[in-house]
Formats: sequence, C-alpha cells, structure tokens
Amino acid sequence: MLLNLLFVIISLGLVWFAPDQYSFSYCLVITLFYLFQNYILFSSKAYKNIASFEFLFFISFFICSFIYPIFYYPMNPYVSIYAVFPFNENIITYATSLAGLAYSSYLLGFTTIRKKDKANDSFSNLPYINNSAVIMIAILSIVSFLGYLLTGGLSHLQAVYQDGENLDQVGLFSYFNNIFNVATLLLVMFVLRMKSKSIRNIILVYILISIILILATGSRSIVIAILSILLVSYSKTIKVLSKPIVFSALLVGIVLMSFIVQFREEGNFSLKDYSTTITGSKLDVFMDLIITTRNLYVLVDFTESNFKSYFVTAIEPLLSPIPTLSKYIVNFNLPIDIMGGRFPTFLEFGPNSNYGLGTNMVGEMYFSFGIYGVIFISYILGMVIKFTKNKANNKYFYFIYLYFVSIAIFYPRGFYLPNMRNLIWGLIILWLIYKFLRLNDSEKYIKETSL
Repeated sequence: MLLNLLFVIISLGLVWFAPDQYSFSYCLVITLFYLFQNYILFSSKAYKNIASFEFLFFISFFICSFIYPIFYYPMNPYVSIYAVFPFNENIITYATSLAGLAYSSYLLGFTTIRKKDKANDSFSNLPYINNSAVIMIAILSIVSFLGYLLTGGLSHLQAVYQDGENLDQVGLFSYFNNIFNVATLLLVMFVLRMKSKSIRNIILVYILISIILILATGSRSIVIAILSILLVSYSKTIKVLSKPIVFSALLVGIVLMSFIVQFREEGNFSLKDYSTTITGSKLDVFMDLIITTRNLYVLVDFTESNFKSYFVTAIEPLLSPIPTLSKYIVNFNLPIDIMGGRFPTFLEFGPNSNYGLGTNMVGEMYFSFGIYGVIFISYILGMVIKFTKNKANNKYFYFIYLYFVSIAIFYPRGFYLPNMRNLIWGLIILWLIYKFLRLNDSEKYIKETSL
C-alpha cells in the first residue's frame, strides 16, 4: 500500500509537470511507469493464478490509454476516426499523464483493502451453487432469449451493425434483451459451480448456441462478457490456467473479435466511412479500443476549456435499475446528452445520432470533477474490486466481482460506473430465487480437475 501511495505521488508529479504539447519521451516515461507498476503487481505470489478482473483490466486500459500516443501518433496520427474527427493534439501528453494517475489511484485503492486470512481462497470456499437455483436461472435465460428472438431482437441487432440503425431504439425486444443479458451473465457465473455435471454440460451447450447466434449479428459485447467470465471462473474454480494459456486465450479472443468488427463493417455505411485509414500495423487488431483514446483527449480538452459536470453525468446510470425512471430527467431540465457516456458523440453529431463514438473512463472522471474526480473515482473502484474479490465466498459478492470481470475488457472505453441495471437486477434475481425457493448452499465446493 505504501509503495502504491508513492506511485500516486509520482503520477501526480507527472501530471503537474506534463508539457502543454505532445512529447513522445514524456508519454513513453508514463507508459513504462505503468508497465513497471503492473510488473510488480502480477509477479507477486498473489497472482500465480493470473486470470482475474485485474489482469483483463490492465490489458484493456493499456490499449485504451497508451498505444495511440506511443505507437500511432508519432508515425501515423490520422488513422481510423482520428483522420475524420479533429481534436486538440496538444492535450495528448497531459491526458496520458491523467490516465497514469487514474491507474495508480486504482492500485492504491486495491491495496488499501487487505485480506485478513491470506491462506483463505475465497473462491474455493464458495459452496456448490444449488442445482435448482441454476436451473431456474437457465429457464429465465432461455425464455427471455426465445422472447427476444420472436420479437425481432436479433434482426434489429443485425440491422444496427449492418444497416446503421440506432442501437438505443426501444421495443418489446429490448425488454427481453435486458432480462436475457442479466440472466445469462448469472448463468455463466454459476454454471461451473454446479454439482450436477450432466445439467452443467447441457447448460454449456445452450450458452454456446446463444453465443453463435449473437455473433452472427455482428454484436460482441455480451459474448466478450460471457467468455471473460468463463475464463476467470474456470481458472478460479476448476483448474488454474497457466499464464501462457491465459495470454493465448486473450490473443485468440482479440483476433476473433477483430474479425467480427470487419464482418459487421462490410454492410455498415457509418463505420465504413469513418474507418478507411488502415496502417497495416499488427496493432490494428486493437483499433476498436485504440480509437476511444480520442474520447479521453476530447473530454479533457473540453473540461479544461469549458466546465466540469460535477457528477451530473452519473444521474442517469444510477437511475437505470428502475425502468423508465431515467426518461423523467428531462423534466428537471437536466442535460441528458452529457450523461452515461453520450457526451463525445453529442459534441460531434448532436442528439439522437445513429452512430456512437463511445467514451473513455478516465475522460469521464475528469469531466466530472477534474483531477480530484480522477483520483477519487479510481481509488473507490480499486477498493470495490478488492473487497468483492475477498468476499467471493459469498454468492452475492461472487456475482459482483464476476460482473466486473464481464465488463473488464470494455470498461476503460466506457463510463466509470458499471451498468447499474444489470448489476442490481442480477442481485435481485439471485436473491428472489433463493428466497422463494427456500434454497441453501451448504455443501462445500471442492475444486475439480476437469469438466
């Protein structure tokens, strides 16, 4: 903890002395410092099992924050959307230093929470999940998925990625989709902890079928969430995966997901228009994450030149667990277009755009409350991750930690709050199933060596 406190002080110094123009050497120092911090973290004894939120987040954060200023800007700054949408290039170094500060603060929060019993593996001590509970979750997932299919959900999803329709369009299918997403994440989290192998394998076949159908539309978010959970939960509860296997799994996953992006861009006029500049670099497979670095620059530059949002951006995400409540925000004259990560898109396209530029976690922190927002929110995030990981022998904290695992890859390119609707609904569904079926998890889970 003291070492990470020192890292935060160093990161503050790097922010303070950041030049007001692009400096490759300065960005390189920040990047090397970031890699050094993670070398210390993941070479420790605590990470013999590297499959975790922390590792997935480290990889994604690196791609979303440091690859563009180090590998692209010096040689080919106008790649992909950088060639289409201008930004203040003098802000790059300062924004990169803010990203470094955010990660240092996250690590400080992570190490602030300590584990009382270091010999206690919280994942191994979670009891077997009751078979009846998992079956109920599976039924909810299957019924909602069928409802999603029958109401045209997959057709709409395919039209979003291949014909440029608005992803935010609401219909009956969207309600089925919300329930399917939550139930399926719950199902994936707990399926490997079932005692019945036969039921478990049937559920895994269903999960595979749903993955194939969703990938066929060009969508990846829920699929990446499912695969991330399976990777971590398998390594935590079935058999520890070696570091080379985890690295290989990530590499294969990234390549496959990049093919999905190319597949969906074939028919999507918006993405085709905005992604015409290709460098031929091997790093282009990460472009879907790299392009969101621009949002960091835009948000930091806007905040420096205009105003802070003072956490107004978080109102809508916090209200999202209650259906339709967030739409009443406009009745209070609150700026809906700055909330929940919409602002970078609004700055370029105005309201109701079919095309979204996404956002950036660190940029949204800075937009909320400047440098204090970056430190405070990152610190709290680190504490939450470590606390829920330590308490993973409780099924509710187990769910929360694995939910963060599910969003780890896309988290740095999104809003700093997780999807509160999925998080809260998942906890409620799990509680209701156990409450009304009067179930107990009494038998201690024993690690297996294979499925």
